[in-house]
Amino acid sequence: ITVSGSENLDKNVVILLSGLTVGDKITVPGDKLAKAIQALWKQRLFSDISIYVTEKQDGLVFLDIHLIELPKLSKFYFTGIKKSWKDDLREELQLTRNSIVTENLIITSKNKIIKYFVEKGYRNVEVEVSQVPDSTFANSIILGYQINIGEKIKINEINFHGNKNVSDEVLIKAMKETRAKGIKAIFKPSKLRRPEYE
Repeated sequence: ITVSGSENLDKNVVILLSGLTVGDKITVPGDKLAKAIQALWKQRLFSDISIYVTEKQDGLVFLDIHLIELPKLSKFYFTGIKKSWKDDLREELQLTRNSIVTENLIITSKNKIIKYFVEKGYRNVEVEVSQVPDSTFANSIILGYQINIGEKIKINEINFHGNKNVSDEVLIKAMKETRAKGIKAIFKPSKLRRPEYE
């Protein structure tokens, strides 16, 4: 069994993870090869996995496990926002160098950025993620987050319907953290924060 395409992983470990062993009786194609590919997919380290027969000889078969590794994170940056927000987001995302860049990592980080700005009252935030190969490190990429926060959404007016036994004023007082914009909201922001509203 040989391993090709992977520069950074110990080939013996790859073979061990595949569950294939020299001397196994197998059929080609067959269940053992399918299970080996599934076992390697579970590692979430690769963007492509193939097993090829490179040679057949007197009832023996020679296999090559060909892998394409997922890229690693070299660095990341934000554009379109002020520095203090960039610092907050670095802590929020907790991305580290050499992390494996999966589709899940990109989606999760994008959702965290959106949630961060929604909490600040920017409910129309848009995030574009770019991936650029880093020429200084093999199989590594730079992630760029282009952020457009849009207009801040404020509560213009709060109306109540169906309250027969409690006045609007009492209900408004109870909504200390959720206020309409106006003179009384100078010290309390009028952005809609879902947890406070609930």
